[in-house]
Amino acid sequence: MTQFIFPPVTTTIDSESSDGGALPSSIMIVGGYDGANAQVLKTDSDGELQIDISTSALPSGAATSALQTSGNSLLTTIDADTSLLAGAVSGTEVQVDIVASLPAGSNNIGDVDVLSSALPSGAATSALQTTANGILTTIDADTGSLAGCVSGTEVQIDIVASLPAGSNNIGDVDIASMPADSKNYVYKEGLDSTIVGITNDILDCSTLNIPSGTQLTVATLSNDVYEIQTVEDIGEFIGVYAGATLKAILPLGGGNVKINLPSTTVVKLASFSGSAISSGNIAINFLG
Repeated sequence: MTQFIFPPVTTTIDSESSDGGALPSSIMIVGGYDGANAQVLKTDSDGELQIDISTSALPSGAATSALQTSGNSLLTTIDADTSLLAGAVSGTEVQVDIVASLPAGSNNIGDVDVLSSALPSGAATSALQTTANGILTTIDADTGSLAGCVSGTEVQIDIVASLPAGSNNIGDVDIASMPADSKNYVYKEGLDSTIVGITNDILDCSTLNIPSGTQLTVATLSNDVYEIQTVEDIGEFIGVYAGATLKAILPLGGGNVKINLPSTTVVKLASFSGSAISSGNIAINFLG
């Protein structure tokens, strides 16, 4: 093997130098051959061998230039965005403004401390709510009056007007007391026996007919009367008149009818069958 020394040795070579020491005046340097010329192998200031890679196959996606324009633009944008994000951090907490309604749902989001937030339209803006306090004062007075209607566990009610007409069932009603009734409905008098055809308070229609279209006088009251009681075997509708005014229709076969006839009323009867009643008997008791 041939040894190649560059540059050619023409003088005596000095002794070797230690690592990092100054070069001797005459040294032998190890070089390389580039295929055409001899080349010196160089080191950096630390003595590390400097190697320049002139060609190399890069992996897929590797950078092909020292200046990566697109990447640098994205990094600039990311830097601006993260700077804005950093501005939302206070201490170790991220500050959040809720700008829209939370979605409906039943998930538990845990304990929430609201440090600050924009108030919705119509929300209270001061500690003293004058209008609301005024309404609360009115409500307090009204409910105080309402509380005065309660005795024990019951609300006391005074009925100050008649109940409306209707057929609704209001349930069982207990009447503790009723006002005294001045109308005791006791027997007062019967038919006037002085009239021809009336005997023992019984009118014999075969003797004294009850006319149709006109009236037959049967009594003149000496007391106020509030009810008429009849017994008859005629079987025809008969009207009771106070003078010329119809007051009641007697039930077929007899019965009781409520009526209001003051003392001195002239009581008359008339047939409602369209013809005079000429048979049968009728007895009338006037109760007052």
